[in-house]
Amino acid sequence: MREIVLEFEGYWTEASESFIPDRSGVYCVYRGKHDLLERKVYLRELLYIGESDRVRTRILGHEKRALWKEHLKDDETLCYSFTPVIFDRNRVEAALIHEHKPKENWDFIHEFPFPDTAVFSTGKTALLSGCFAALESADSREWAS
Repeated sequence: MREIVLEFEGYWTEASESFIPDRSGVYCVYRGKHDLLERKVYLRELLYIGESDRVRTRILGHEKRALWKEHLKDDETLCYSFTPVIFDRNRVEAALIHEHKPKENWDFIHEFPFPDTAVFSTGKTALLSGCFAALESADSREWAS
């Protein structure tokens, strides 16, 4: 089983999304509330997980931004976290989606088409499992043979 360690950075809100790293990685999109007085972000729901070789550029131009915003309540904003990933970005994204099943992701919800993977997440991991295993789906193994 391949082990992958992730260090999440964040949280950025819509007002600060220009500071999201424009590097290779995996990102999470949340709905949350930014308390300006306390200078804290309170995350309420994980909406989407994605990957890109330029995360900030991808988020800013993402075709699902309007869908993400439809989930926001009056006092909420979109919030983001990011973990750098150079190799196996698709595998990491798939494992996170398979484990967490965000409502705006459709791929990888019911199957994990990669070899067994253990994921250990640290840093800004609110609403994410710190440790889990994504196991290759039986359908994927049959197709590969």
